[in-house]
Amino acid sequence: MVSVYSQANTTATATLAPADVVVHTYSLNAGSTPVAARVLAVSGVTSDGPTLTADSNLSGAGFVVLVPTAPLVPNTTYTATFMATVKGVAVSKVWAFTTGAAN
Repeated sequence: MVSVYSQANTTATATLAPADVVVHTYSLNAGSTPVAARVLAVSGVTSDGPTLTADSNLSGAGFVVLVPTAPLVPNTTYTATFMATVKGVAVSKVWAFTTGAAN
C-alpha cells in the first residue's frame, strides 16, 4: 500500500476526506506485459476512469490499494504506476518490486 496523501500533503495538520481523492490511472506490469489488477479504496474515493472497488476493511481516509487479480509469478520484477489528484494536487507514484522464489 502506498500513501498518495503523504506525497501531496505538506502539513501534518491537514485533514483528508475520501472525496478528496480522485484516481486517474493505474497499471501493473511484468516488463512490458500488463498484469490484471484492481483498485480497492475507502468508500467515497472517486475515479474519472478506472473502476474502483469499495473495501470496508480499509480504515484510513483516502486509502487506495492496487491488488493483482491473480497470483504473481515467482522471481519476476513488476512495476506499478498510479496517478491521482489529492485535494486538487496531482500525485503520481511509480515503484518496482521483485517477487521471491516459489515455495
